Formats: sequence, structure tokens, C-alpha cells
Amino acid sequence: PKPAVSYEWFQDDSTVTITIQSMGDAIIEEDKVVADLSGKTLRIRLRLSKYFYFFHVELQDNVYSSYNVQVKCKLKCLEIQLVKEKNCVSWSSLGSFLADHNKLVPLKNAESFSRSCTLVNKDSVTHDTTLFTFALPQGSYMWVPIGHHVTLEHDVKGMRISRSYTPVIPALKADEEASDGKTVHLMIKIYPDGALTPLLKALEIGDKVDMKDTEGNFELSTLQSCQNLVLLAAGTGFTPMVRLLHWGIFVSKQINIT
Repeated sequence: PKPAVSYEWFQDDSTVTITIQSMGDAIIEEDKVVADLSGKTLRIRLRLSKYFYFFHVELQDNVYSSYNVQVKCKLKCLEIQLVKEKNCVSWSSLGSFLADHNKLVPLKNAESFSRSCTLVNKDSVTHDTTLFTFALPQGSYMWVPIGHHVTLEHDVKGMRISRSYTPVIPALKADEEASDGKTVHLMIKIYPDGALTPLLKALEIGDKVDMKDTEGNFELSTLQSCQNLVLLAAGTGFTPMVRLLHWGIFVSKQINIT
């Protein structure tokens, strides 16, 4: 069955708050949230079970691009708090709702949104592997679930080229998994004759690349009762294993990893 979702909004002199509530069994998790604010256009994508819920609105008035995103897991609620540019001005409505607003879409049918991300750090891991850190635009938040990937897009010789990569964490340390939803780390092997990786290698700090929404079907809940975890990196490569290793070592602490 489709998840049941409701939303409401309220305001005070300086802020506008939007709450999205799961009314059924589907839970809301922080790493299943994507939010993009560009000008007055706010787009929220929330994964609930086998569906994406979309909240899409052209706000009545301008807000600052820095805002607060909070998931209240026990209440199955997502809260977005926006800050008005015009203080003490009351809004008569939230704004104009856009075509896909308040829609539940099966995962496989949902269109993916792309935002321009900035390269903020670039470290050599081996002679042919580089760790890239991309910052999302100021108005964007995106948490990537373990086992999921993002797609990078860029124009190469007049053609739009896209490739998918699994985000990693910078190091296998206890506190490395915490994320503010503002940066994505990608460890990418550079192929000299690759379609996209030579361009990525040539990027300078401050250069931009388009990054699409997270994708993937892996559910971490499948490992909650697991006692022994065997990871085979052949074919998929090592990068999809990095966050699984971190979870098994520092979060679960009850699992044997081979």
C-alpha cells in the first residue's frame, strides 16, 4: 500500500516552518531526505518505503538560502524551517504549488533532479585513484543512504556524459559517518581512456559538476540481525564497501566482517 502523508505549514515574524508527517507505518529517516532551495523554488524529495514523496512549491516571498532541516524519527516527521528575508511580513499563503507537489511516485518512475556542485577538495589516494569532495549549493541538502549512489553529469566534447559513483567517508574513523548533508565524498579510479574520469581528474578547486539525486535499493535494515558479513568487492570495486565497513566496525559492533 502507498504510505499516507500529510503536511502543514505555519509562520512567525521571522520564519516559515513546513512539517511533513508519515501517517502510516513508513518511517522517515534523515538519510532519505533531499532538499533543494533555488530562489523561491523549494523541492523536497522524501523516500518512504517503495515510494518517493515530493513537496514542490514556489514560495510566496523570498527566504534566505540557509535553512534548517530536521528529522524527528520517533514522530515520523520532517521539519523544514525557512528564514524570511522580510522580517515581520505575514504571508497569506505558502505560495504556488508546482506540478509534482504532494505526489507519491514509485521509486522506479521518479524523475531525478540535478544540482550544480563545487569541488572543494581533491586528494590523491593512489597513483590512479582520487578522493573528491563536492559541496552542494547553499540551498541544497542531500544525505546519501549506505549502499546508494549518485550520478555525476558533465558536458564532454559537446555530449552530456553521466556516470554513477558510490559516496564514501574520508577515513574509517568512529566519527566520520556524521554528515550535515552539505558535502559528498567520492573515491574514483581514473581511467586514461574513460568517458568522464579524465575530465574529473583535470578539475580544479572551485570547478563545478552536476550531481543528480541519490539512487539505490539497498536497505541497511537487512543487516540488523546479521552476525557475519562477507564482502566481495570484485566487479563492484572497493568503494561500495567503505561505508558498510564503517557501519559494521563502529555502529553495529556486533558483526563479524570478512
